[in-house]
Amino acid sequence: MSIRKPVRLIVSYLFAAAIFYFLARSLLLNWQKIASAGLHFHYLLLSAGVGMFLISSLVGVWIMQYLFRRTGHPLGFWQLYKVISISQLAKYVPGTLWQFVLRFRYLQGAVSDHSFFVVTVLENVVTFLAGFAVAAAIGFQDLPGAARWLAFGVAAGSLMVVLMPSIFYFFFNFAYRLVKRGENPPYVRLTRAVLFNSFLASVVNWVIKGIGCYLAVVSLVTLPHDLLWRMVAVYATSVVAGYVLLVFPGGLGIREGVMIIFLQKFVGFEVATFIAVVARAWAIFSEVLSAGLSYIIRSQVKD
Repeated sequence: MSIRKPVRLIVSYLFAAAIFYFLARSLLLNWQKIASAGLHFHYLLLSAGVGMFLISSLVGVWIMQYLFRRTGHPLGFWQLYKVISISQLAKYVPGTLWQFVLRFRYLQGAVSDHSFFVVTVLENVVTFLAGFAVAAAIGFQDLPGAARWLAFGVAAGSLMVVLMPSIFYFFFNFAYRLVKRGENPPYVRLTRAVLFNSFLASVVNWVIKGIGCYLAVVSLVTLPHDLLWRMVAVYATSVVAGYVLLVFPGGLGIREGVMIIFLQKFVGFEVATFIAVVARAWAIFSEVLSAGLSYIIRSQVKD
């Protein structure tokens, strides 16, 4: 077992490195085609894109704080902002669970172990359901006949899961067993209103972040305006896919591949590759900036 983990870590990084090698190679070989799409630099658009990411981070903190409060552990907003912002950077270590390990360490003493795992699972289930709903509800327009109905079913099903707690807690119990192997899930029951409020806030969060991604991209290359909502759907799809495949650090390679697959029919393979790389750079820069701001704000503001 001790040998498998280092091997898995090396393989995951090699895979991510290989993906980015081919992405970089594709950009260099096709730079003339990308440039012909209308390269430029708009500082205000880029700033707006980063700003949307930071707003999204605050919405994510509110969701976590809301769930902790509803499970009996009120936490300070800026305290939680610092914990979440810093732990986000740990996802670039293979296995997304590292960011949750770091959160657990920071929050020890502030919340019970039981409450931490319950809220972590609740927040992730709600986030995934909201991501599926956003991707399906917006993306169905580009799908062929039968697939449209499937996408509509996914969007409606995600909402139904939240509005029917008995179904929601089936997914909660499944996710809890994945996180806490060998342990039976605790009996947790939040009201339908709490679940719906968390879901709705998460949907808004996905939309904000998707719009931010679009603004960051159009600050560098010209894109059609009708691609905005498709970018929101594709961004949600790519991030969910990256998180599902935990072995790849921060979804490196997976998110980019998903974005290229879904966007190339609208802008071509070359520009889609450029968009995927810019989206990753925007996300990493914004995450590092958010972590830095959390240190400054937390040192100046006490909850």
